[in-house]
Amino acid sequence: MCLHVNKGWSVSILVYIQTLLKNLLFSHCLIHQFGLI
Repeated sequence: MCLHVNKGWSVSILVYIQTLLKNLLFSHCLIHQFGLI
């Protein structure tokens, strides 16, 4: 059970980090677009 719980936590944390990185890249692109205008 402990291994299963830890695995679930690590997977959700990885997904959370990936989502954060995608959001950062997206907002970074938006800022650059507005900056170019």
